[in-house]
Amino acid sequence: MAEEDLGAPRKQRKQRKQRKQRKQRKQRLAEQAEAGRTSRGWPNKQRLAEMQAKHGHPGDTAQQEAKHREAEMRNSILAQVLDQSVEARLSNLAFVKPEKTKAVKNYPIQMARYGQSEKVSEPGLIEILEKVSQQTEKKTTVKFNRRKVMDCDEDDYY
Repeated sequence: MAEEDLGAPRKQRKQRKQRKQRKQRKQRLAEQAEAGRTSRGWPNKQRLAEMQAKHGHPGDTAQQEAKHREAEMRNSILAQVLDQSVEARLSNLAFVKPEKTKAVKNYPIQMARYGQSEKVSEPGLIEILEKVSQQTEKKTTVKFNRRKVMDCDEDDYY
């Protein structure tokens, strides 16, 4: 019983210390939340979005504008070169195989850049699809790995 009495003040001091630490931690977290920071000191998502909007990098907007202009240019070339039926088929193909659609769309754009711009119709699309399929065709090989069983006493079982 005497040992428990000596341990009681220690326990109380430890509990008071833990309460104080919890209170300080709560205050620190509340201050960080007001400042728009996470518990590790990084800006939270809302604060990060505000900072990026306020101090947006000039290179980012220039890159976005360049991508937007390039996409507009590609779409205008495709509108001039492709028939409506071909565009419909390509949009259907985009749902299934977006990589293949991108390659098929690049083909008439390259042709238009080199001065060979003519309307692509259904038979032309089929030719382009065949060319792209040949370029992206994956060769599958099947290798049989037969297991060799060493059964030297086969005669014993018959």
